[in-house]
Amino acid sequence: MRPIPTNTDAPIRPRVLLIGHGALARWLIDTSEAQGGFDVVALLVRNCDVEEVQKARPAAQVVASVDALTVPVELAIEVAGAEAVTEHVSQLLARGVNTAIASTGALARAGVLDRLLQCAEQGKSTLKLLSGAVGGLDLLAVHRQAGLKRVVYTGRKPPLAWKGPHAPKRTDVESTIFEGTAREAAIAFPSNANVAATIALAGAGLDRTEVRLVSDPSIGQNLHVVEAESEVGSFRLEMSGRPLASNPSTSALTAFSALNLLSGLTQTLII
Repeated sequence: MRPIPTNTDAPIRPRVLLIGHGALARWLIDTSEAQGGFDVVALLVRNCDVEEVQKARPAAQVVASVDALTVPVELAIEVAGAEAVTEHVSQLLARGVNTAIASTGALARAGVLDRLLQCAEQGKSTLKLLSGAVGGLDLLAVHRQAGLKRVVYTGRKPPLAWKGPHAPKRTDVESTIFEGTAREAAIAFPSNANVAATIALAGAGLDRTEVRLVSDPSIGQNLHVVEAESEVGSFRLEMSGRPLASNPSTSALTAFSALNLLSGLTQTLII
């Protein structure tokens, strides 16, 4: 196998590897073709999907493992779920490929974050957490430096957005379906609590961030509220987000947070 280049000066059009070929990945590919600015040159998918995805994306190399990848890339972006983080990201980081992940809830699992950071140090690469559906992470990080006393995240979603064993039994009344730490939320709701994990990792940590998840039939969008207090002040930030048009269970803001990261690779002014 040809080595994947380590961190070098990015070309005018960065070469990107996408982990996954779901709604988010397809949106990014369509955007790259329509707007330019970056090239999706490789896709990392499940072994059973390689042949089908390769037919759909003949211009890209489609593989089922990092070892099979031969095209050079400057950045990898995971948009495939927590299992993809644990299966592939450590190898990419160890090979020197800067990697961004959307499924931040995977980092709540025992040993996963430490392993990824060790691999990033080994490969002299960086692990980036996509902001996804939530904002204000820079402000939260500033308060962390000043000494956070408390961080509380409340997530409200329509009843049909909650899946799995913790889904609400009744969809006609508001109900609190979880209260606990961000780590507990990310483990119990692997598809619904990435926001909680991202807030925790930017602020007080997975075990000191309080989380409340609510099923609310009165809303049509996902609502996120972050409240934080530190030695130098406090803030309360409320946000709402619409789903991606091609997939109602995926936040459109997550897609645009990935696009914003890619845009920053070629910009001379970054805010």
